Amino acid sequence: MEKEREGFPLTSLREINILLSCHHPFIVDVKEAVVGSNLDSIFMVMEYMEHDLKGLIETMEQPFSQSEVKCLMLQIQSTCTITRSFTDISTSNLLLNNRGELKNM
Repeated sequence: MEKEREGFPLTSLREINILLSCHHPFIVDVKEAVVGSNLDSIFMVMEYMEHDLKGLIETMEQPFSQSEVKCLMLQIQSTCTITRSFTDISTSNLLLNNRGELKNM
């Protein structure tokens, strides 16, 4: 946002539109985008996911088991196949709920 002199960044608008129209089990469901009092206050309302993978890994007392790693890797592979062209795939963008479902945002 800092680099934009006027208006809303086109790349951000594209990503929001893609996420709003995309309904897939491995992509977080974005309900709506809300603009606050100015363009510096933009919020995306998403489905609730309890953890981001980066924060979870950093705070875990014990590492994931081999079967959990396999399950997560299969989900990450599916996520990468779908989202590789329009989003950054990093552990902070990978969200995990308490049912073990991993989604990209």
